[in-house]
Amino acid sequence: MDRHKLDVVSCGKNYKRVQMAIVSGFFRNAAKKDPQEGYKTQVDQQVAYVHPSSALYNRQPEWIVYHEITMTTREYMREITAIDPKWYVFRMSVRNLAILIPVVGVQSRGWWSSRQTSSRLPTPRA
Repeated sequence: MDRHKLDVVSCGKNYKRVQMAIVSGFFRNAAKKDPQEGYKTQVDQQVAYVHPSSALYNRQPEWIVYHEITMTTREYMREITAIDPKWYVFRMSVRNLAILIPVVGVQSRGWWSSRQTSSRLPTPRA
């Protein structure tokens, strides 16, 4: 940071800012708690579990973002953080939202069609 003459600024105790930044970068690695077993990833619906060494292992939050999945006897998610599902939707760009519309369950009529004004935007899948 010295090289570019930028100040190092902390978020203090506002951890939500850090979590929202993580969601922005790792939105494709979001997972929602499955009522039957573990978590299901939002992109490919893969079943995965919180790694036993994780601080969130006993908490089991409803939504998480993970860094990687480790394949052992089970698929374990490592380096995870709990997130608010609203961050997941609001932090995605329009281009990435178009890719995930079938996964998240956003209707292709109404919300999407009213904002699809540019020919550069991809068409949502049915």
